[in-house]
Amino acid sequence: MFRYWLIVLIFFMTVFQSFAQGLEFNYKQFYLSPLMSFGSPAIVRQNNYGYSSLAYLATPGFQTGIYFGRDRNMKRSFKTGVILSFWGQHYRDTFSGKRVEKTINNRYVQIPLIYKYVLNRKIRDDYHIGLTYLQGGLLIGYLVGSSVQYFREANPGLMVEETVVDFVTNGGWNQNTEAILSMGNPEHSRDLFSPLDINLEIAYGYQKFISRRTAIWVEVHGVFGLTDINASLWRLKNNYGNYFGSYNVYPGIKAGANIYLF
Repeated sequence: MFRYWLIVLIFFMTVFQSFAQGLEFNYKQFYLSPLMSFGSPAIVRQNNYGYSSLAYLATPGFQTGIYFGRDRNMKRSFKTGVILSFWGQHYRDTFSGKRVEKTINNRYVQIPLIYKYVLNRKIRDDYHIGLTYLQGGLLIGYLVGSSVQYFREANPGLMVEETVVDFVTNGGWNQNTEAILSMGNPEHSRDLFSPLDINLEIAYGYQKFISRRTAIWVEVHGVFGLTDINASLWRLKNNYGNYFGSYNVYPGIKAGANIYLF
């Protein structure tokens, strides 16, 4: 009987020790990190294909996705993953007494390449304190969907949708009219944009472990476009005779959780 209970005791001690070791924080550890961000995207230097520029409206946007990263001593981390970004820009103005509107809603799938550096970690066992950090890197994106709409006031209070060509050649004067008419309306809105979009991202954040395997975090971040988002065929001079590239900008608040794996 004693031998039986001794075997049972040794078994449970072995299982408990393995379980406890599994709960210990590994200081070189892989993790998954679901995320969500809300912010206000903008397109710097709008391209209206030679037509007058419209006034900007505040535009909501968001990101969702997942990071896959590796922590080293909770001090440095490199992460990649997949992010889906909903960005764009809305405009509203009045021309010749008529209200006009334009909306751009783009969707990008992005691969982040991010380096994170914790500022206030001092000792090996201080996982329980709140950690502040800086991070930065690149977002390499591909345009997977786009919706561009133009509206003009036909009668007081009645907005009528117009095609791209009809809107930007309205009034009979646009130095790019001939080129625009020869191209015609794009088959898809995304044809107005470059499929590839590369951005720089920087962030300042706060991270807190709620268990040895899970940390929650929140950060203020900004994304700044490095490449012109306009398609090469639609890089037309503006109404002042110049062409300037258009770039995505996205300031926002991002939050998520690191789930440590092994």
